[in-house]
Amino acid sequence: MDANKLNYGKLAGLVVLAQQGDEHAFATLYAATVKNQLAFATAFLKDPRLAEDAVQEAYISLYKSLAKLKDPKTLVAYLNRINFNTCVNIKKKHQRISQELQSTQQEGHGEEGQNVLPQLPEYGDPARYYDDIELKNELSMAVDKLPDIKRAAIMMFYYQNMTIKEIAIALNCSDRTVKRQLSEAKNALRHQLLFGRF
Repeated sequence: MDANKLNYGKLAGLVVLAQQGDEHAFATLYAATVKNQLAFATAFLKDPRLAEDAVQEAYISLYKSLAKLKDPKTLVAYLNRINFNTCVNIKKKHQRISQELQSTQQEGHGEEGQNVLPQLPEYGDPARYYDDIELKNELSMAVDKLPDIKRAAIMMFYYQNMTIKEIAIALNCSDRTVKRQLSEAKNALRHQLLFGRF
């Protein structure tokens, strides 16, 4: 079950039941929304394990704060905001730990000769998909270089098909700010892809 199969009205009804302590209603909310939340977290964090951790933390936060949600129809936007903030926090924590490990290894305390390469997905026949994959990789790397707020806006708009209003609620900003962030992000991506730099 996903959020596309349950409209906002049905989700709102489940929120009301969950706020009254109905565990089954919360489980149904989870089942209806988790796929999109995990897709966003995976795209944002670029690590499936970190994404799973982020989504788990987001749903724990949702469970704890569900009683505070005044308008049950805003569940998806509320959950998107929680998930985005959780992803940002996990990313910062992961970067800090990575920097500390790198610093330790540079000081001679790490394992010598250790070669850590990123895991690359398999694409099948490289000759058949080379151009498409190269463009997707360039675009993905360009999106990764965007500031968090711009990257989140792009991912929510183009990958999750969220409206400007939903993104504004998720990012806790105005519709106008979302439009500006999307416009600036698209210009930065266009410049990066054409000229190789922002």
